[in-house]
Formats: sequence, structure tokens, C-alpha cells
Amino acid sequence: MVQRTKKWMLWVAIIAIPMTSLGVLRDLTTEDLVTGSEWIIAGRVDAMESCWNDAGDYIYTYLTIAVDEYWKNPQSQSEIIVQVPGGLVEDIEQKVTDAPEFRPGETVILFLFDQDGHKWVYGWEKGKYTVRDDMVLELGISVLDFRDQVMNSQRQGGE
Repeated sequence: MVQRTKKWMLWVAIIAIPMTSLGVLRDLTTEDLVTGSEWIIAGRVDAMESCWNDAGDYIYTYLTIAVDEYWKNPQSQSEIIVQVPGGLVEDIEQKVTDAPEFRPGETVILFLFDQDGHKWVYGWEKGKYTVRDDMVLELGISVLDFRDQVMNSQRQGGE
């Protein structure tokens, strides 16, 4: 009886883990992303480098983004570094649920904020959009239409 109870409790724990993680990231509207971000950029992933943190217990990936256009809070920098959790160092890969994934050469629109002197993607994976053939893949609309939505949201929100 004790053995059966332990097995049952193990199955409850296994089932409960994914259920407790459901809804960790709430749906973010364009307005939420615009309001919560400090910068909005359109650009290209020029380089990616993953490395361990100083304590040696966590991997971060640093993306070099060639900025084509700032949609919010324009800067003079044509290149910025964005930090994302996880990555691959030698033969060790660390993945973080809901963290945005990137590929070198990928064209993106990013909603960014500052955390401890590093630029991060606001809203995790929800703050990253992929562009191909002048279309925002996740939304199925043109980059120009999405830019208009973002700019209208900034005007209405007083950003």
C-alpha cells in the first residue's frame, strides 16, 4: 500500500509540474509590449556568443544586433548587444523555457528593456518577432503595418 501511494504521489507531482508552469507568460498585446519596453528596434542578428556567468553556474548568450531602425527611444548606436538566458558552451547546452531563440543572420523586431546594464527582450519570447520577405511571421502582416501599429500605440499611450 505504501509503495502504491508513493507511485501515485510521484505521478501527481509529474503531472502538476507542467500544469503549474502553464500561463507563466501572460498574453501581451502590442500596447503592453510598447509600454513595457524602453527600446523597440528592427535589425539583424549579426553574431551570437554564449558564455558562462562569473559564478560558472549559468549560460547567457550575447547577441550583436545590427540596428536598421529604432521604433522607440532612438539611439545613435548602429549596433547593440542583447543578453538572453541560455545557450551552448562547448558541449553543454542550457535552455530556458519561454526565452526567445535566435539564429545568426535572422531579421528581427525586438522590444527591449534594461536590466542591470544589459539589454533584454521584454516579454521573453513574446517580445521577439521574426521578419522574412518584409512580413512579420508571427503576425502574418507586413513590417510597415506592424510599425504603424507600434507607432499608433506609442501616440495613444503618450510614449
